Amino acid sequence: MDCSPVQTRMAEIGHFLCAGGRYVTQQVGGENCTDLNRFLQDKPYFRYADTTLAKEVGQLEAAGFRILDQREAFPGLTFFDITGVVFYLRAISWQIEDFSVEKYRRKLFQIHKIIEKEGGFEVKEHRFMIEAVKGNNL
Repeated sequence: MDCSPVQTRMAEIGHFLCAGGRYVTQQVGGENCTDLNRFLQDKPYFRYADTTLAKEVGQLEAAGFRILDQREAFPGLTFFDITGVVFYLRAISWQIEDFSVEKYRRKLFQIHKIIEKEGGFEVKEHRFMIEAVKGNNL
């Protein structure tokens, strides 16, 4: 039996929902703001890159859920000053796990120059939602 955290979570959800119960989730996908990783890191790395709509849908279906709706979006996020970029990377510590201004100073300055020239630095967010119903066989 696969006891990965995601499989366990799906099994737990199935355990607590009655047949016909609905599960609705909105999640941050694995491509969220990875433009920052590609720009700043020499070897881009994002721990959650494998978080995808398809993977989550597959795990729900494997747990006996029927998918009612699934949607995915990649809205833009624009940083209008370098302070916003630094604040984001400090607040979202898993985006670039080894982030520090000192370590990334040179490339942060490049982003600063882009913002000055173009009025902003845009990256793509990644979101998806799933609505599923528990089957009678759980």
